Amino acid sequence: GTDICHEGKIIENPKKKRFFEFQDTMSMRGSAGKVDIYHNGEYFGDREIPVGYYQLHKKALYHRDKLVYEVESFRKTPTGGTVNLKKSEEKNKATRPIVNVQLTKQLVGEKYGKIELYRNITGYYKGDYNLPIEEWEKHDGSEEGDWEDLGWSSTHMAVKIELPSKFIPDVNLIGKEDPGIHTIIHVIANAAKIVAKCEATDVEAHYENGSIYLYDNTNEGTNGVSQIISEYYEKIMETSRKLLGDCDCDKRQNPESGGCPRCTFTTGFCSTNNKDLIKKTAREFFDVL
Repeated sequence: GTDICHEGKIIENPKKKRFFEFQDTMSMRGSAGKVDIYHNGEYFGDREIPVGYYQLHKKALYHRDKLVYEVESFRKTPTGGTVNLKKSEEKNKATRPIVNVQLTKQLVGEKYGKIELYRNITGYYKGDYNLPIEEWEKHDGSEEGDWEDLGWSSTHMAVKIELPSKFIPDVNLIGKEDPGIHTIIHVIANAAKIVAKCEATDVEAHYENGSIYLYDNTNEGTNGVSQIISEYYEKIMETSRKLLGDCDCDKRQNPESGGCPRCTFTTGFCSTNNKDLIKKTAREFFDVL
């Protein structure tokens, strides 16, 4: 079978040997490993990268045993990082990182292979977790005196999906995520989750120059999900069409709606918190394909 367990590790799979051969060729360059967490010298455990970087950048709020802590200091190490926490009084608040993703090595002429990313946390949002993220305060690191960007390179196995020209956004929108593409990415990730039996966080996506890259989101750079997307491409496209077609939220709400948790929302990391989605564009995309 092609089952993948929730930690993104491979369960019995005839292609297992091939995954580990890929793994042997991965260049981690500081992205492998874990972030170790301490408070007053006491070890609180660890978080795997990239989640550890997303949750534990400087000034991030960290919830544990009904107490709230703030990351006082973050030190990057060759195997990940070390974090020191201090107590925080901000009971009902949470933080979300602002992550800038650059594709530093893309796929040329092939649909499945190795890509390299450089991710940089340049600031964060902070707010009451009962309120939508638009109402949270934005903290741009460049405006805060004691902020240091947290950047790291990583290598990932990825699938490249080239978009038909009518779906490629206006060049003037570059730098601002296109809502149509953002929605398409969510739906493909949701369909991949169903077909590959994996978590939404096991696969991430990046759009660049007319192509969507779906990549294995793990610190080893390979968990097999993108290979399943590559091999079961038609099935995933069909599942995407079915997710959008079977869900009548756009008829129950208004036709311009962004969808709902049953079709277009993701449970994975989303830069817009499931806002700014266009279900109609996604439907047109999968009908064309």
